[in-house]
Amino acid sequence: MVHTLLNNHVFELKSDSRARSRAVAVGALRAGTNVLVESPLAVTIHPSHKTRRCDECLREADGLQKCSGCGVYYYCGKNCQTVSWKRHHRRLCRFSKEYVQSEVYKEAPEDARADVFLLAHLAAEHFYKLETLDDAQTSANDSLRDSETTILCRSFNHSCKPNAAAMFEHVPGGIRIVVKLLEDVANGEEISISYTDPAAPYSKRRDALAHVYGFSCQCSRCTLDASTASVSPTNQDRDELRHRIGAAVQAQIRNEQSTLEVLRDELRGLTPILDHELLRYLPDWTSEFSSSSHDGPYDKALEWGNAVLGVYVLVYPSIHPLLELHCLELCKVAWNHYVTSVAPGRPDTMHVKGAASAYLGWAKSLSEGLHKGLEVSRSSIVSEYDVLESCLREE
Repeated sequence: MVHTLLNNHVFELKSDSRARSRAVAVGALRAGTNVLVESPLAVTIHPSHKTRRCDECLREADGLQKCSGCGVYYYCGKNCQTVSWKRHHRRLCRFSKEYVQSEVYKEAPEDARADVFLLAHLAAEHFYKLETLDDAQTSANDSLRDSETTILCRSFNHSCKPNAAAMFEHVPGGIRIVVKLLEDVANGEEISISYTDPAAPYSKRRDALAHVYGFSCQCSRCTLDASTASVSPTNQDRDELRHRIGAAVQAQIRNEQSTLEVLRDELRGLTPILDHELLRYLPDWTSEFSSSSHDGPYDKALEWGNAVLGVYVLVYPSIHPLLELHCLELCKVAWNHYVTSVAPGRPDTMHVKGAASAYLGWAKSLSEGLHKGLEVSRSSIVSEYDVLESCLREE
């Protein structure tokens, strides 16, 4: 018998024989709906971002100042340092200094170091008041309530074909988790997120899930990928597929009525074996796009970028933020190509400006669903839209 464990009027938590529980939609929900907004129990900066992001607000900033006591935590200003001190750092400053100087720290991988600090933050913020196990179980003044140590974002199971994603928004006093639908969801349909990058090949997704979470994904995509024989492609196969994807993208760019959904339908017929073909090429394609998108040659950057867009359209959900960001990058590249290759007053025979407008239109079609509940973190993206629209209005 399936039991309802929780209902927040957007989704309900049902018992499940395999996954213990699953979150299912209460009614039909549209892409862009925020199904959950809550504060995390604790946060920490991954070591790979240390000295580049503030340890309190997590924002990227130049000129961060390190804590004079431990030399481990970095802050963007006095306010964040004060908030961090009150939240947990007054209990962790000495520990942090001793830990980073230990052999255990030096020998630990970065993920393990992050886990240690995350658990330390959790303990310092929530458990420091409780001196014994009995206190934790029978605290007379309820100093630690269930609601403080139970977060609902853990309710969402993993899928390599997710219909939602967990994002983060800066708010006064910290950050909050926003779980947002990236696809339309029917009444009773499970809401799932991906614990790994959906654009990673099957073998990497499988290994990451086994190593970090201790389970093997049985979603429809993994089942198909596991049963599909891997064939080593040639460079000719790779180049041919890239050109076919690029041609499909270009055809939709020239169609003023086209959408990313139309492009997705066109591409599905080209690439029946997604994992064993496209995803193994993606790292090289993104690298080529990155290296040429800033300084050129811009025409080559657009070729690589269109190939990447084709993969993203196929593998990510309909309004995934990476789709929006990549379309914005393609718009910038197309604009740079236009201003460096088309002389003032001369015709745009390559229709580069039109391509820039198409990329921007695709990005904007995604932004409406992504914006709600993430207004602060998306403020810089909104500014980019204003700049690009101003450029494209110029004759």
